[in-house]
Amino acid sequence: MNSNKVPSKKGYAIAGGILVVGVILCIVLLSLSLSSDNMDEQVVVPGFKELTFDETGTYTIFYEYRSVVDGKVYQTDQSISGLQVLVEDKETNNPVELNNSTSSSFNVNGREGVSVFTFDIDQPGTYVLSAWYDGTQDTEVVLSVKEGFVQNLLFMVFGIISASVCALIAIVIFIWTYYKRAKYNQTKASV
Repeated sequence: MNSNKVPSKKGYAIAGGILVVGVILCIVLLSLSLSSDNMDEQVVVPGFKELTFDETGTYTIFYEYRSVVDGKVYQTDQSISGLQVLVEDKETNNPVELNNSTSSSFNVNGREGVSVFTFDIDQPGTYVLSAWYDGTQDTEVVLSVKEGFVQNLLFMVFGIISASVCALIAIVIFIWTYYKRAKYNQTKASV
């Protein structure tokens, strides 16, 4: 083993390269999550609204307990009971299966909401979202339909995780390179 050889500065370049890759990956994933033209339709219920789905895919229905629609402010309880929701194909009147959503929430531009249902659109077209209460309750609330919400959330999370992991690896490589070079210089100075 040749102990006279100075450890290379390549470790610094590798650390910098890994950090740059992590930052670029994070920016790309965050851009994908924030710049998509995903659907975001609001529906005041009880009532109904025709929605046009241009793409197949999974959509999420959110209950917006803080919202503004056409200048009117809606502030309701964070939980809602007795509200029935139906999505059906306008042309065939066939209902779309609604699945209970895993709890996800959002808080954007003064709008806050929690997911209540997800559903899949297999055929682009016009659908009708209807909602009503089981009992005598008639409080107006806002539902919103968002496309790709979970996908966008995953892009954000993976972007942040990838940048963090790359930064951690870059720091370890940088420190290791510095330590090896400092140890070599210290050994050389004591000779």
